[in-house]
Amino acid sequence: MEKRKQPLIIELEAHHEGCPAIETSEKVKDSSIKVVSVSGADKHGEYGIYEVRSPEIGRFIDGISKHEGVKKLDLLMKSRDRAVVRMLTKGSLFVDSVAKTGCVILPFTGTINEMDRYTLLVPSQKSFHNLNQLLDDKYSFKLKSKHYLKPKEELALDTFNTTGFLRLAEGSRMLTKRQLEAFELACKSGYYARPKKVNLGDLAREFGISKPSYAELLSKAESKLLPVFNEILALLR
Repeated sequence: MEKRKQPLIIELEAHHEGCPAIETSEKVKDSSIKVVSVSGADKHGEYGIYEVRSPEIGRFIDGISKHEGVKKLDLLMKSRDRAVVRMLTKGSLFVDSVAKTGCVILPFTGTINEMDRYTLLVPSQKSFHNLNQLLDDKYSFKLKSKHYLKPKEELALDTFNTTGFLRLAEGSRMLTKRQLEAFELACKSGYYARPKKVNLGDLAREFGISKPSYAELLSKAESKLLPVFNEILALLR
């Protein structure tokens, strides 16, 4: 297939004035907002579900909800340093531009370290060119990566988007709140890094329970999540 007709995945890093996510994350250190899903935009604004992470989760959510660019915020789930929220924000140039070019915002992209980061599925080189034209004079952005999809990758991506995310959602619902929090702490602290950045004893002390109790929570979380991850890897092969 000619490259100009091939779909591609691109990653963008952008910054613009008046963005609720950027301006709030500038005030609360080590905070981030990631897109889970974007429903679209209409005359009322942009609708979306977002994952929010912050060491000061209450303050961060309160700051977002009070931003002039946010019309409505509903809290769907909250833990010690993570939350899922549904927001209605004022019309977004980026979302509007994406819709006009036929590009699709992929899940789990958003604002990290005071920058908007987006991963997009772009139908063709022409769509990519049109997107650049629309954003160039109104948005400060940088193209971080561009990857043309091969037919096998297109099929894998389509299967993953329709099946993989559903399986992830099902897997996360199998965990208790404490199991999820224990797993998130292990991931965030570098327990699964090589070499490990932290041990079980350190994690248990931070979590406020004994080492055996923490190890049991983590083991149960892993036993529920790892089979799901294996199924998703199979979809992408």
